[in-house]
Amino acid sequence: MAEREAERQARVAEHETERQAKAAERERQKQKDAVARVATSILGSAGRTAANQIVRGLFGTRR
Repeated sequence: MAEREAERQARVAEHETERQAKAAERERQKQKDAVARVATSILGSAGRTAANQIVRGLFGTRR
């Protein structure tokens, strides 16, 4: 009887560990996605700024 209870508790603990690992992976993926969005935004903004500077340099226009 005690052996069965120990096995059951081991399965419950394993299931909980797997659940926590999946939750941690989802959180890591959310953070990676957020960083990627910020990086894309910054790089896109930097690219537009650089393009604007090149155009102003070529045509001698100022803002």
